[in-house]
Amino acid sequence: MCKRGFIDFNVDTSTPFSCITPIDSFNFVEFREELLRETSTPKHSSHPELLRQLALEVINDIPDQALIIYTDGSHSDRGRPIFTDGSKSESHVGSAVVSLSTVIADALPISASIYTAELHALRIALEHISLSYSKKFIIYTDSLSALQSIVSLHSSSHPILVDITYTLANHLKKKDVRFCWIPGHAGITGNELADTAARSVTGSSERFPIPHSDLKACFRQKLQIVWQSNWDQQTENKLHSIMPFLAPTMPSSSNRREQMIWTRLRLGHTCLTHRHLLFGEPPPYCEKYNVSLSVKHILCDCPHSNHLRHQLFNSVDFTISSILNNSIDSSLVFKFISIKGFIHYI
Repeated sequence: MCKRGFIDFNVDTSTPFSCITPIDSFNFVEFREELLRETSTPKHSSHPELLRQLALEVINDIPDQALIIYTDGSHSDRGRPIFTDGSKSESHVGSAVVSLSTVIADALPISASIYTAELHALRIALEHISLSYSKKFIIYTDSLSALQSIVSLHSSSHPILVDITYTLANHLKKKDVRFCWIPGHAGITGNELADTAARSVTGSSERFPIPHSDLKACFRQKLQIVWQSNWDQQTENKLHSIMPFLAPTMPSSSNRREQMIWTRLRLGHTCLTHRHLLFGEPPPYCEKYNVSLSVKHILCDCPHSNHLRHQLFNSVDFTISSILNNSIDSSLVFKFISIKGFIHYI
């Protein structure tokens, strides 16, 4: 049975766990389209009150005598509400389950991701369910990624996700457990209660096992710090003055030729300004002002290009760093050198 907005986990317990696939067991999935559509709009144009009302409609559309479990959800008068949430900041990572009579807050290692915290909160909720005498349960969560992962379970899934699915298929086989997604941060009471409980967790539990993917992110962050520290010492490097802080070096939408042009502009070595070194020719000069021709002169200094420069870059700080460090749309830089007739000589 599937009601609007619910994922129905009535798993065939005769199916071995290793054979459980989304097609076999988790194909009763339907998210409320109005919620997905509203939350897909930019935050400044979304309507919190509309989100709240749509979420409450979903919450009120539940079977009678069902025990309600919320993950960043809302309070309802039908059943005993339980809220769960995951939280991550620079100082802590926590998961929490909150009901009218119970508060369970658990600390995770600081390297755990928010996704791991959300999954752990769901696992705590299932442990809470296993101790209940009720037969029907609805878990409300604002973690769309967690629900989508449960539906698309595969062999390389998160270990907590495997635990959740195994628990549903084996230990809770006599209970009717459903999951429903609702938006977070929509001014819903349960959302705030769960969030507060998760954020109240202090310390770090190093005994909690976390997946390799979380550790990879932690290592990447540490290596980035070391890399930046080493880069800070390379003040004589020409590229350092353009990019003092490490960041993606290429515009994300650029093609191979644009990447080549972008790299040569940053290094200051182009066909136009340096071919004379290969052919034993005199160095090039600006035809308008009779000064040495360089990337800096073309992009920043030449007075003849001031009007176009202001028109395209909309800035008063015309330095190599401000133009080539990704703070200005790269397409505008390409447009500038194209209008000036330099695009084929870089």
